[in-house]
Amino acid sequence: MTPLVFATENKPLVIKEILGCDKIKKRLLENGFFIGERISFTKNGCNFIVKISESTKFVLGFGLANKILIDEE
Repeated sequence: MTPLVFATENKPLVIKEILGCDKIKKRLLENGFFIGERISFTKNGCNFIVKISESTKFVLGFGLANKILIDEE
């Protein structure tokens, strides 16, 4: 498992764990970041544009992206 910030862009990924306090976990869960969810991302400067489904995209900063642990499919 590696943090999202060290993953390869535009590859299918699977969320394995979300680190941080309950407030951070709740915020990410409310936005669709579930364990086992398939995602992909691209970088825009220091921001991470994460695609969860066909029409859902979120922009995360380095801090939040670092708390999402993923594996490549």
